[in-house]
Amino acid sequence: MKSKNKVIKEVLWCIGFALLIPIWMGVAPSWYGWYTEPENARWMKWLYGLLDGNELVNIPFCLLIAFLTFRWGKHIWNDYNIRLYRTVLIVGGLVVLYYGSNVVYANVVTGLDYREYITVLLAIILTVMLIKGICRFLIFTKEKKEEKKTKSETQDKNEYTKPRGFTDDNTNENSIPESLKKYAGEIVERLLVTNIQEQSYALGVTGEWGVGKTTFLRVLKKQIGSRADIVEFNPWMCSSPEQVTRDFFASLRHQLSTKYSILSSPIKEYAKYVSSVTVNPHPAITVEGLLPVKQESLFEKKKALSEKFAKLPRPIVVVIDDVDRLERDEVFEVLRLIRNTADLSNVLYMVAYDKEYVTSVLEEKEIKDSTAYLEKIFPVEVHLPKVEEHLVWNTLYAEIKAQSNIGEGFADILFKHLSSDDKELVLKVLNNYRRAKRFARLYMLNMAYLNQNAKGELKLMDVFWLELLQMYDKKSYDILTDEPGVLLFSDGERFRIKDGIVRTTITDDKNKFEGKPFWKEETPKILEKMFGRYVKTIRQSICFTENYDKFFTLSVSPFRLSVKEMSSLFEQGAQTEKMVGKWVDDGKYFSSIAYQFKQVGVNKLSDEQLKSYLHGLLCFNLKVTPYRSTHTWEVKKMLLDERYNKGVDKKAHDIVIAWFNDMLKEDKLLPDLSKMLHRLYITETIDPDGRKERLEPLLISNEEVESLLRLVMETYLIRHKEATALDIMNEKGVLPYIFSNCCVMVKDAMATENYCLYKQVAFETVTMHFAAKAEKPSFEEYERALGALFNVEIPEFDNPDDEYAYWDYAGETYDNKMREYFGSNYDRKEDSPLTEFKERCFVDVRAADVKMVEAK
Repeated sequence: MKSKNKVIKEVLWCIGFALLIPIWMGVAPSWYGWYTEPENARWMKWLYGLLDGNELVNIPFCLLIAFLTFRWGKHIWNDYNIRLYRTVLIVGGLVVLYYGSNVVYANVVTGLDYREYITVLLAIILTVMLIKGICRFLIFTKEKKEEKKTKSETQDKNEYTKPRGFTDDNTNENSIPESLKKYAGEIVERLLVTNIQEQSYALGVTGEWGVGKTTFLRVLKKQIGSRADIVEFNPWMCSSPEQVTRDFFASLRHQLSTKYSILSSPIKEYAKYVSSVTVNPHPAITVEGLLPVKQESLFEKKKALSEKFAKLPRPIVVVIDDVDRLERDEVFEVLRLIRNTADLSNVLYMVAYDKEYVTSVLEEKEIKDSTAYLEKIFPVEVHLPKVEEHLVWNTLYAEIKAQSNIGEGFADILFKHLSSDDKELVLKVLNNYRRAKRFARLYMLNMAYLNQNAKGELKLMDVFWLELLQMYDKKSYDILTDEPGVLLFSDGERFRIKDGIVRTTITDDKNKFEGKPFWKEETPKILEKMFGRYVKTIRQSICFTENYDKFFTLSVSPFRLSVKEMSSLFEQGAQTEKMVGKWVDDGKYFSSIAYQFKQVGVNKLSDEQLKSYLHGLLCFNLKVTPYRSTHTWEVKKMLLDERYNKGVDKKAHDIVIAWFNDMLKEDKLLPDLSKMLHRLYITETIDPDGRKERLEPLLISNEEVESLLRLVMETYLIRHKEATALDIMNEKGVLPYIFSNCCVMVKDAMATENYCLYKQVAFETVTMHFAAKAEKPSFEEYERALGALFNVEIPEFDNPDDEYAYWDYAGETYDNKMREYFGSNYDRKEDSPLTEFKERCFVDVRAADVKMVEAK
């Protein structure tokens, strides 16, 4: 609205500017007689006299006009579009100025009149418009070329990003084998020469759901061609038995009256009579019982109508499909129509139905021999043969290809990954055209969605098998969704099929399936494709507990780290530490982050990517160190030297050492850094058979861990000069926290067959630091602090036995804590580190006083 107002405003200014042009006109000789008369052109004479040669008036006025012209030209230049009305007004103004050369204009100054002055201004505006038009044209041409080039480069890509419409269940005629088409031709030839002068004739086309009955009917109709008039009747649109009858005759009348108008009134009249008759509600219906109550009148009407049908030049073929979609009462009414009510001369019925369903309807109606009943209605019943497997396979391939919009050749790549065993399993589940098409629609719908919203997060073949299971065995699929523990067991990081489902093996009872099997025949084989022991896996496989929920939600939980997020760690310029820190701070599951780090193939990384990976891994370990998390041990496994080949292990080692040295710069990180190093230390142990287990080295050795721990302690002490040796004797605080982390377990109890062996690697560093201080705490303060170290409140005892037991336990607990803090050789011997720490970092005030007295 605002833009439109600007245009209107500009048009009005332009018109006003154009209207000023005649004002400067003087007088023309042809007007002289009129002009000389006193009462004519008074305002012109006055204006001409005022302006002509009057520089004091003309110069300011011309400058004002020039300024307005400049503003207008600037506006035109900044405008994106070329306005037609501007050109029209300017050209129109020039025409007015030079229409008639004998017009005299007032002079602005000597040698310059208003005609020339305004012409110059309009010429300037016209030039601006011309230049702007040329520039706009060049820019437009360039944009078109770039657009065309971009469109050409992305044509193939765009072709596969457009959504594809759903297909229907109808089978393509090309999918039907030639043998079946010839079979349909033979049926039609015999059907059309069948004697139907006295009564109708019905052909039944039976087969299971999805075998192609509808398609076969289409082939039959095509074979009939113009040799008969075909009437389509769809009873499944009816909601009651009475409506079935009304709609049947309405369809018959509507489709035939255009060719045979003589039939319109008889069919309408007969339909009224039939609709007025109440169907016998007795369940034991016989052929005689199907006859209407008004037998005489209806019989005559039916006979008259039948005679008219008999005189038609061609037979009438009534095609009825989808009978097995009807409710039971409607099914019975269709049979009643064919057998009795619409049993007309020169009429052929071709009816498709599932025989199992129709016979069950007849049995519910208490018809004892349902098969014999159907034989009376359908003298010929064609049972469609089983669909050939290669045709179903071709249909599945064609449907997936037609539905694919996620990349050229997707169907080819997918089918290339399906082995002959896979193909056999798929065809057992998708054993007809309809199942194949329905599966393809569902699978490609989900694949297109995943490609847009979770690309690269799920293993495509696992999506295929899971969707196949959903279609084949919904109950098992629902159990996998809500209660996976019924069919699967977890070994920590991945799901496997419980024993007894696919095969029986000797395992723990907890991993065996208990209960009665509820799954379908091929379900275990489908499960094995996803959760089998020997199935090939990638990081996106469904068998990993990290990925499991993604396949059922078709998305990645905000609490899980996606493959895409992990990949961003390796992008050029990525701030690794900030990125990993944000993952943790945003509440991503530690297990999810650890899983994604574990799945990275480190030997395939470039030097820069390896650096990003190790920085991210170490940063993650540092972030989770304050928590009692088992994932610090997961990270420890990921730092095993054997995980990195010989070509990169030295590089990886240097990266790790450099990272730790860099982290020492941050004072607030020192406590967590000490805890992280403490956990990276490898403890010697033995296996249950008493054999010493091989110590699998990390990228960073135990000696380097010890060295870094001492460096952490030294760095902290240098930065915190206010700390005293007495602070070490209090288990609370930052300094004692770092000191306790510097005490590493060298051997566990299994290796020593006694107590765990600890080593306090920072004892010497601490002793040297506090020994160098001028002011030191006293021995008395040391003894008091040592006595209070690790002590707890003593409970009250009711009997001596409890008291003795407590002190035994407390003493052992105290000793263990002292070992974990000061190292296993903490005993107060003369050569122990603890004694050295006391003598060098504390002073004996009493001895000093005695010496002072003796000196005096």
